[in-house]
Amino acid sequence: MNYSALSEIFRISHKTKVPVFCWSHTGLGKSSLVDQFAKSQNIGFIDYRLSQIEAAELRGLPARENGQTVYYPPADLPSAELTWEEYKKLIDAAPDEYSKLKVEMQNLRRLNEGVLFLDELPRAADDVQAAVFQLVRDRKIGQYVLPPGWSIICAGNFLEGYQQSGFRDEAFINRFAHVTLTGTDALLNEWTEFMSKGYDDAAQAIIQCVSQD
Repeated sequence: MNYSALSEIFRISHKTKVPVFCWSHTGLGKSSLVDQFAKSQNIGFIDYRLSQIEAAELRGLPARENGQTVYYPPADLPSAELTWEEYKKLIDAAPDEYSKLKVEMQNLRRLNEGVLFLDELPRAADDVQAAVFQLVRDRKIGQYVLPPGWSIICAGNFLEGYQQSGFRDEAFINRFAHVTLTGTDALLNEWTEFMSKGYDDAAQAIIQCVSQD
């Protein structure tokens, strides 16, 4: 499957809120593709590298309130609320009234709608995978609730001997619509066109290098 087909799947996933799992060999640009999709839709994008975090970074750290244990959600997870301090920073950074309105609307949308990208899921520790399972299944974890405008895309490389833990739980795996990004000629042609449009002559040496058999 190439970039164009995956982008359409991401669009459908975002609309229906059906989580997608994108598989490929390493280095084919899964994370960049999801980032570009979010930018093309003018929505938010948050990237978690699951192999580098602990479960508390998703569930939140415990604290006591009124004799009960509560969990404070991590600040990195999407929030549909714009605080006064955040709003004031947007307004102060805008040079004129039109820009103020434009910046305000764009950032409000990015806070209220976006893609939570959970990368390297097969390499995550078992307790992190358990936390992700709850987030994917219920769209919440502990006291944190994923805003309704956000969708989830997970990704990982094929299991080729490097995995830290076993991503083999069928109840978890079946929660996703699985897609595969493959290194075909069509993929190379799309990437070449993207590089040529975005980076002009500076990209030619790179294109020639990766185009070699």
